[in-house]
Amino acid sequence: NESSGFDNAAIKADFEELYRLMNGKPLKEIDEIIYAVCTLCRDHEKAGFVEGVKVGIGLGQELAK
Repeated sequence: NESSGFDNAAIKADFEELYRLMNGKPLKEIDEIIYAVCTLCRDHEKAGFVEGVKVGIGLGQELAK
């Protein structure tokens, strides 16, 4: 997130809201939730990247015809 400026402010605001909603919960529970959220985000970002590469390869192949 820090190396890419893409939606940086929106991501930070979303995490701030998440932390606000978890206010008062035990630290262990917060860590478990944040780990799950970050894992979900990472997996979706990876899937989006892979699909983007596939589309790019397909477009490249069409242009090469």
